[in-house]
Amino acid sequence: MKSTITFAEPKPIGNPLKDVQIGEAVLITDTDSSFDGHILLRYYGGWTSLTDPNHTWDSTPDLVGRKLAPGTVVTLTFGSAPVAINLEPYQKDELAYILRGGNKINAIKYVRQVTLAGLREAKEYVDNFVY
Repeated sequence: MKSTITFAEPKPIGNPLKDVQIGEAVLITDTDSSFDGHILLRYYGGWTSLTDPNHTWDSTPDLVGRKLAPGTVVTLTFGSAPVAINLEPYQKDELAYILRGGNKINAIKYVRQVTLAGLREAKEYVDNFVY
């Protein structure tokens, strides 16, 4: 999955990442980090980079950024580049458990949920998954 992001200039409102609420986005301004310029979204389970959805964090990342003000426009464009799906060992165990129960649709949903992969990529991953 290839993504391109266009956004209006963020309005700094001075909150550190730890004060960002679920559903809010942050522009990373950490020039010492490879994530400089990424837009991160806080969600219930942690954080994800909207610039590169393969990057996720379970807890608040140790990065410097500015919260995007309400009304800031973020446009996502997804291309057809393949996504590399990399599951953690515990996620592979969970996927194997789901598949042993005979529910391929739930397995595909699970892969999409934990990786942000598209339907086709998740289906191919599940079809080729060895458990």
